[in-house]
Amino acid sequence: MRAQTEKEANLPEIIPVDQLSAGRIWRVVVLMTPGQKLGLVGEFGHDLADSHKGELILGCVVDREKTAEIALARQTLVDAFAAATADQFEVTHLILIEVDRSKVGRELQRVTQRHGFDFVLTRADSFLASGISRLPCDIGILRGDWEQLDRDPAEHHINKILVPSAGGPNTTAAFDLLSPLCEEREITALYIAPTYLGNRERAHGYNVLRQLLQLTDVQRFVQRKVISAPNAAMGIIDEAGGDYDLVILGANEDSLDRVLFGDIVGRVVRESKKPVLIMRRHRAIGSGFVASIDWRLRQLMPHLDREARHETYSRIRQNSRAEVSYYVLISLSAAIAGFGLLQNSPAVVIGAMLVAPLMSPIVGVGMSMVLGEIRFLRMAIQSVFQGVGLALLVGCLVGVFWIGQDLLPSEVLARTAPNLLDLGVAIFSGFAAAYALCYSQAAGALPGVAIAAALVPPLATVGICLVTGNFSLALGALLLFGTNFISIVNASALVFFVLGFRPTSSEKAEQMLQLRTFRLAIALFALNAVILGFATFNLFQDAAIDTAVENAIEQSVAEMALTSVDIKIDEPPRVNPSVDNSAILEIELTVRSPRRLLVTEANNLQDSIREKLALAEVPFEEVALDLTVIQVAELAPEEIVEE
Repeated sequence: MRAQTEKEANLPEIIPVDQLSAGRIWRVVVLMTPGQKLGLVGEFGHDLADSHKGELILGCVVDREKTAEIALARQTLVDAFAAATADQFEVTHLILIEVDRSKVGRELQRVTQRHGFDFVLTRADSFLASGISRLPCDIGILRGDWEQLDRDPAEHHINKILVPSAGGPNTTAAFDLLSPLCEEREITALYIAPTYLGNRERAHGYNVLRQLLQLTDVQRFVQRKVISAPNAAMGIIDEAGGDYDLVILGANEDSLDRVLFGDIVGRVVRESKKPVLIMRRHRAIGSGFVASIDWRLRQLMPHLDREARHETYSRIRQNSRAEVSYYVLISLSAAIAGFGLLQNSPAVVIGAMLVAPLMSPIVGVGMSMVLGEIRFLRMAIQSVFQGVGLALLVGCLVGVFWIGQDLLPSEVLARTAPNLLDLGVAIFSGFAAAYALCYSQAAGALPGVAIAAALVPPLATVGICLVTGNFSLALGALLLFGTNFISIVNASALVFFVLGFRPTSSEKAEQMLQLRTFRLAIALFALNAVILGFATFNLFQDAAIDTAVENAIEQSVAEMALTSVDIKIDEPPRVNPSVDNSAILEIELTVRSPRRLLVTEANNLQDSIREKLALAEVPFEEVALDLTVIQVAELAPEEIVEE
């Protein structure tokens, strides 16, 4: 009696599911039906929740039309809590879910989305199995005979797990979820080699499992096993009859339906002598293509194990911190770049690129986005903006030396009109930077990446243009830096994500931050690409106008039997409104002629150029020709007398 009183005193309040608050930590929800025992499904739910440092919720689903079953549902939760307490399971909530049985799937989807369930677990012998197959979270459906599923967790624990696999992404996704359990459980990855393919298929199977486990963080803890069998179903069934407590199959939604309603995998589930858990990782709408690309990239790129990721993370985070040396190098780099730009010296500008440490915090922004670490993200962004502000200040100071000059050097002008080509350079620079920082054998590429990315010279250009009053050019140079920044962040984030840098399943806050920052980064990238697309279009349009104007001039000069020496066009040829709003093209033309040209001939040349431009549909209604004629004498070889 005293023990019963103590249990009732520790019993959480059984609440309707709508009173459950949204979860901030990882939630495992075990769904039962009235009269069902907690059994094996509760043990596995506890193991997952405990290993992910999450919370375990027990829920009972009852048809709201059957009011007589509500009391039974409440008693089911009380008994389940007692069983969990006996095995020292920590249960945080007991919830009662009343549904319309004909709409159980839809109502469970609403509940899952509203209350932030992360993993929902149930038994396949209840009406809930088909209802949870489309839930927007990770799910597990446990099948087996009643004696196995109803056993008291205190009597027999899950210690040995068999995970059959053909080497596909579903098994990798299952291992990612199981990774916290792998250090505490004996897990075996199984490959079935068809007997008719011989021993070579067995060797191939070991290689498949090796490559599969290399894509996860569990390769040190999972044993590999390959057996021969007439077919996969028979092989799994025979092996599962050994010393295993549970068989886990990774599945997607389609294969999950086949498991529920019958196929080859369903045969394994039905005929296995051990309980079988079918696990499906959640994929958001439209994420199937992204997941497929992620899987292919993970197969192609060398995998970075957990220790290497920790080392890389520590190094990048440390280098993203703004310290005294960071400010000194930014100042020196900006000064070198500024004077190199004013001297029109590409070599000096390249040297400034090698000195600049700005790449490290920018790559740090990409890594912190992938990991969803808010403090790291703030630190990296703060370092970037402090470095940018310092480089702009130094650029302004250097620009003072150019005040009063009429024209800016070509090296400065080259960094004021970015286009889609600059976007491509920045993207692949980000790929290279992230990859080189992750692999020590590729570290030699970092100087080349620094040269290609060109982060500080555009900032020095902005400072020079601001001081000299060229504000539109300063805006163009700032757009170039923004292009490099956004592209490198996105590209490095993609590389880190593929190499395994991502929040764990239990880090819900980090996952939400990752999603928000990804959306923002992609939106900024798209906006930047649109702006550069218009700039590139205008660039090509100006180039086409240049070509058309030069062709018109060359043709007109040739028709008058003249030879052009020099052509200077209003560069770039822009449509400038005059008093009567007509577009005027100003041309300085120098030609060679064996005779003097009359004014009427010069006017005819101007008219000819204008007519040809009109035929080419070049938008200049008037041509202002400044003509210089060099009169030459043509001498035959016999007329040249050597003095």
